[in-house]
Amino acid sequence: MESRRAVNALIAELEDLRRFATEADREKIGKLVTLVRQKDGLDYHRALQLSLRLWLFVHIPLTYGLMIFTILHIVLVFGYSGGAR
Repeated sequence: MESRRAVNALIAELEDLRRFATEADREKIGKLVTLVRQKDGLDYHRALQLSLRLWLFVHIPLTYGLMIFTILHIVLVFGYSGGAR
């Protein structure tokens, strides 16, 4: 659904903790924010790849079915047009 609400809430919580942290902890929190954003990007791309793979399981059978019906239609049209005498 491309909702970034959970990620933004987590990052906001980390940013709130940054106010009370020492300088060393602020660097660690900054790395955590970077890791959270990277993980969100990886999850997004994984979801897109999964939907594309699932789409192939729908698209390929429908395409082959359409090709078979097209060939059958051509044969029937040719047979009933008087071309196959």
